[in-house]
Parts: sequence; C-alpha cells; structure tokens
Amino acid sequence: MRRAAMLALLALSGSRTSWAEVCAARAEIDGDRELAARVSDQLRQLGVPEATSEAPGCPPLRAAVVRDPSGAVAVTIRGAGDRIEGRVVDDELVAAVWIDSWLHDDLAAPLWAARAVAPAPRRAGRLDRLAFGAGYEATFSDDSTAWSGVAATVNRQVGPAWLGLRGRFSSQGEVLSATAPTAAARRDLVVLATAAYPTHLGRMSIAPEVGVGLGALSTRRLEGCKPIVPVNCDPTDPSTAGCDPMCPPGGDPAIAYIGDGFATTRFTPRLAGALRIAVPLFDHVWLDGRAAIEAAPGRHAGEYDTAIKADGSAGVPLPGEPLTSYGFAIGLRVGGS
Repeated sequence: MRRAAMLALLALSGSRTSWAEVCAARAEIDGDRELAARVSDQLRQLGVPEATSEAPGCPPLRAAVVRDPSGAVAVTIRGAGDRIEGRVVDDELVAAVWIDSWLHDDLAAPLWAARAVAPAPRRAGRLDRLAFGAGYEATFSDDSTAWSGVAATVNRQVGPAWLGLRGRFSSQGEVLSATAPTAAARRDLVVLATAAYPTHLGRMSIAPEVGVGLGALSTRRLEGCKPIVPVNCDPTDPSTAGCDPMCPPGGDPAIAYIGDGFATTRFTPRLAGALRIAVPLFDHVWLDGRAAIEAAPGRHAGEYDTAIKADGSAGVPLPGEPLTSYGFAIGLRVGGS
C-alpha cells in the first residue's frame, strides 16, 4: 500500500516544475556505498543527475542513506539553512521519490516536510453580533447647566453596521430662574434609534454614530421657605417676642415660596451625533467611551409661567428648555464591538 502511494508520487513528479529554470536539480548521495548507488540510479530515472561539480549559487541537495537492522532504508536530508529531515522507508525507490520531492519548488517546501497549519477561522457566535451596554453619563446644555444620569444600549450587527436602541435618563437637582428668586428640578428621558459604522485600530473599535428619537423633559417648581408667623406675635406690644417670619424645618430661605405646584412634561424629537470608542478588557467585554451632541427641536424656548393669572396676579417664571447639549459617557459593553 505504501509502495503504491510512492509510485503515484513518482507518476505525478514528472508534471511538476523543477529547479531546471533556475538551477539544475542535482543530488549528492552519501552513506552506504552500494545503497547510495541504487538510490542515485533511481534518481537518474526520475531525471535527477548526480552532483559531479559545484555550480555557484546552486548547491546540490545532500542526502545520506543507510540500511537499518530491519532492512529498511534510513534517509537523512540536509536542506537549505542546515535543516535536517529524516525518514525510514521501505526501499531505495521510495527513498529516491522522497529525495526527489525536496528538489521541486512548486510546493514551496519539501513534499513531506512538516508544515504549519493555519487555524480555521473562528465561527462567529451570538455575542459577536449582539451587544449590551450600560454606563454613567454627564451632560452640559446650552443654558449653562449640568445634568447627570445613566444610559443603556442594545445593538445588533447588520452587515458592516451596528443598529440599536439607546435609552438615557438624566436629571438636575436645582435650576435657579434668571428673573425671579425661584427654582426648578428637571428630568430628561430620551430614547434613540442608533446606527454606527465601526472601524478597528488593532483590537480597539472606533465608531461614528447617529441617532434619532424622542425625549420627554419634565420641569417641576421647587418650593422654598413658606413663612410662619409666631402665634403670640403682637406688633403693638414691645414686650412680646419678635414677629419676624420663620421657616419650617427643611425650608430654603434663598428660594421663594410660590405654592402653585407647577409641573409640566414636554415631548420633543431628538437628533444626536456621537463618537464611540471601545477598548477590550476581556473576551466580549469592552470599556466603552462616548462623546455626543444632541439637539431638541421644538423645545419650550421661553420661560414657563410668565403670563398674568386669572386672578390678576403675575406668574412667577421658571427656566425654559435647552436646545442643544453635549455629553460624555463611560461604561461597559458586553458582546461584539
């Protein structure tokens, strides 16, 4: 069976391109004299002459053949760069075929030499095409106020792009009015449909991103100190306690008490552009950084509650809504990049 395989190689060797285009294929056989002569004779039948003289730049292939105690042929070949390869084969014909395989450059390596096998490409898993993220976000709006909050994302790869949803919730604890001693608390909930096109720099991913969606911004008046006049106050009696108004526990005397319970929520479209950078921490785990700018066309631009009330009293205004904001987010992403 093994000899038949060698004869098949012998039949194929005649169709290969040899060194003849550059260097004549030559072999120098050493070792057991009688066995070396038989192997050389087989090589001549394959079209490989003995090395009778040196050709500059074209050294012959050197091989040594000996018989082992079992009668098989042990072949040792010294190739380029002093690489040594050895085989034990059945007879001189198989030895000649193996030596001949080293003389052909169409395989760019000896026919039977050990070769590094390229690893099979890794099959993409579910986490390579899906990504989930969450993190902290700081936002600064064009009315010179700051927001803080959290954001969450889910994305799926579609061709070279990543499509997904991004949700953000942020708030402000206290916003002072520019025209009256009153304040408001604001909250912003935004949901965006996003599309990103990542490129890779090493293992790091850099992705420009666009988003469009809807936001709900809520404004609520913060009440300050509601004055309490002492019950035993008598302004006409100098011997009684002072009649200065007092604040209840927890009241803020720096903020006026209005008592109108003002609160409103306004829904506006949102447009966003961002740049996201993902740095790998572990397999399928990324440190995600994001810088973004967002616009809210249709927001309430002016101050709230500036009209004259039905009872004839003047309303106390609260700040309106910002048009643009920019923010920075940092968090973790699990899945693909």
